[in-house]
Amino acid sequence: MQTSSRTRRVYSVYQVNEYAKSILQGDPLLRDISVRGEVSNLKRHSSGHVYFSIKDSEALLRCAFFRQDAMRSNVALKDGLEIVARGYITIYGRDGSYQMVVNSVSASGSGALFELFEKLKNKLAMEGLFDPAHKKPIPGFVKRIAVVTSPTGAVIRDIERVAKARYRGIELILLPVSVQGEGAANEIAKAIKKAGKMDVDVVIAGRGGGSMEDLWAFNEEVVARAIYECEKPVISAVGHETDFTIADFVADRRASTPSNAAEICVADVNSLLMQIGEMKYRSERALKYSIDTRRERIARLLDRPVMSDPKAFLRVLREKLGQIQGRNEAAFKLNCDKKRQSLLVLLEKAKALSPSGVLERGYAIITKNGAQAGDASKLNAGDEIEITLKNGQKNAVIKE
Repeated sequence: MQTSSRTRRVYSVYQVNEYAKSILQGDPLLRDISVRGEVSNLKRHSSGHVYFSIKDSEALLRCAFFRQDAMRSNVALKDGLEIVARGYITIYGRDGSYQMVVNSVSASGSGALFELFEKLKNKLAMEGLFDPAHKKPIPGFVKRIAVVTSPTGAVIRDIERVAKARYRGIELILLPVSVQGEGAANEIAKAIKKAGKMDVDVVIAGRGGGSMEDLWAFNEEVVARAIYECEKPVISAVGHETDFTIADFVADRRASTPSNAAEICVADVNSLLMQIGEMKYRSERALKYSIDTRRERIARLLDRPVMSDPKAFLRVLREKLGQIQGRNEAAFKLNCDKKRQSLLVLLEKAKALSPSGVLERGYAIITKNGAQAGDASKLNAGDEIEITLKNGQKNAVIKE
C-alpha cells in the first residue's frame, strides 16, 4: 500500500545521521573491531586529537584517535606505518562521515618490530644503560682491536682497509659470528663478552646495512647487556649512517659505518707524524726566539758602565751613599735639637706651675690637720694651722 505524501514523515539530516549512527554502534561486530591497514593523511590537532586514515590496496577508512587514548599509545604513528587499530565504527553526525573511533593502536609487521624496539629502548634507558657517565673513553693510541662481525661480509674488509691505511702496525682480531637470523644475538653477545677479557684496546661490533629485520640481532637485550658489561670500550658499527640500533645507544661510541669505526679508534700515523713535525718546528722557533731574546738582554747588560768598569761604578755608589748618610745625620741632629728645645720649654712651664714654683714666687700653702685649707670660711679662731713657705714650715694659731 502506498503512503500519500501528506502522511509520509519527513526527517532532518541530523535525525538520519543519528539513526544511522545508532545502527552502526549497535552492531556487535562494529562495536569493538580491529582493523589492519597502512596509515595515511596523518594530522595532529592542537587539541591533542589525531586524525588519519588506514588503507589497503582496495579501500580507505577514516579514523579519529582522541587525545586521552592517543596519549596512552606507545606507537609513534607516521604515514606508511602498518598498524592494527582497535575501536568502533560510527558516523560523525555533523557531516555524516563514516569513520572509526580508535581506542588503541598496535604496530603490525615492521611496525611491530619498531614497537618492540621502542619498548626495549625505554626499558634500558630507565635502567641507566645509556647514561653517558658509564661510557668508557676510547684510548688515544690503539694497537689491538677485536672485531665482532661476520667473517664473510664486507665489514671486516672495510675495517682492515681503513685501519691499515692509518696505521700499518694495527692488529685486528676477528671474532666470527652470525649477524642475522636465529641465534645471531646470542653469538654476538658471547663474542663481545670474550673480547672484553682479551688483551685488546677496543672492541668493534657491527655489520653492514639492511632492513630493520636484518639488523634486529643488534636490537636484542642480550647484546645490549653484553656491551654494557664489557670490560673494554665498545664501538657499535651497525648498518649505515641513518640506521640506529639498541647497540648504538649502549655502546661507548657509535660509528656511522664500519669504516668510520676504524677511523674513530685507529690513529692516522701520517697525520700524527705531520703534527709532530709541526710541533717540532714550532718548538724550535720558540726556542730560537727565547735564546735570541736572552742574548740581546745580555748584550744590553754588557754595554752598561758597571760592566766595563765595575770599580768606578762602585765608587760612584759609595759617594752617593756617603752623601745620603751625611744628609741623614744632619737631619737627625737638627730634629734632635728641635725636640730638646721643645722639651726645655715644657719643663720650664711645668716648673712654673708646680707647687715649689709657686712658693718661689712668695706664696704660701696653708694646711689644717694635713689637709689643704683653701677656703677661709672653714677656718675659725683658735684653729691650729701649718704654713709652708719657700724655705721651711711654721705652725700658727688663728686669732680672729
